[in-house]
Amino acid sequence: MKKLIFIAFIFISQITNAQTSGCLPLQKGKFKMNSDDYGPTYITRTKTSQIEEMPKLGIKAKFDITWVSECKYELRNKVLLEGEPFANEPENIVVIVEITKVNLKSYNIKISSNHSDITMDAVVEILK
Repeated sequence: MKKLIFIAFIFISQITNAQTSGCLPLQKGKFKMNSDDYGPTYITRTKTSQIEEMPKLGIKAKFDITWVSECKYELRNKVLLEGEPFANEPENIVVIVEITKVNLKSYNIKISSNHSDITMDAVVEILK
């Protein structure tokens, strides 16, 4: 019986680990996130920065990126490259993104910030 419980524990651990393992290749690349309200957001991520382009809104912004763990990062020091800032957007905002599941052509994220208790779930398409 103990052996069966141990095997079940290992199996469940492997499934949970498989959902978030493989985040390392997502630390650089090109991605797309769709929103019904804002249209697509195109993301270009390097080791030290992330650029987000929202063509429907005419916005392009650059963030510094800090990887807290293999599957969690923070975006800081937003610099608006094109467009107008969102109304009531707080200064010194830190966007916290946790990759919760990695698929073949996409990954799931949970987004939060240091200025709100609201979290948002999204799916991000892997482009390159």
